[in-house]
Amino acid sequence: MPDHQSRSTLGHRTPSPSFVVYSISPTGRHYMLGETETKPPLYAVSFHAGWTGPDVELHSGLNETDPPLATAKRGSLIGGDSATIKLPGLPNDDGTSGETVKEQVTTSGDDFPYPSYDFTIEVGSQREKFEWQHVGMRTGWQLARLSNNEAVAHFEWTNLTKKELYFQFVGSGATGALGERWAVMAVITAIRAWDRVRRRQGSGTTAATIVAPH
Repeated sequence: MPDHQSRSTLGHRTPSPSFVVYSISPTGRHYMLGETETKPPLYAVSFHAGWTGPDVELHSGLNETDPPLATAKRGSLIGGDSATIKLPGLPNDDGTSGETVKEQVTTSGDDFPYPSYDFTIEVGSQREKFEWQHVGMRTGWQLARLSNNEAVAHFEWTNLTKKELYFQFVGSGATGALGERWAVMAVITAIRAWDRVRRRQGSGTTAATIVAPH
């Protein structure tokens, strides 16, 4: 992530790292994601329809033409909730970034339209499994660290005023202990899960801009 290393932690800069996604257009097709509406944007997010290319791209800069920091692509051409996530490669011994890494998101449970989303990613020297679980109210989700069942992030989908999505790192997820790549993975999988549910309910979007708290 050259030129963006100092600002790519996506929320681990404040004791209470949280984001709010809100519409910035009358048509409801463009969004910002940030601590508040007044924070300057850091990242662009693009959503795509069709059979080719990724469903969601989290870009490394402010524009959709900036290289992706992470992407999510459906796992099947006939639909479904599984996905392939592309992340920056793990650092080489000389400090350079390795080749792009693909991680898989699978689904479990049959609670349509709110399945659970599972993924595995490195935490320190080992890989751990995490799961986005639909909890409580119709629009609430939490990310569980399955090794100890700790909640490490959550998001809620709300239509109040301009706010559409509230995301927060919690527990060890809010301390930075799980790592930057884990944080990016948590954000891209949350946005994709949110997008999947929105599309099922007939609400589409094409682009958004992400803002991270300072």
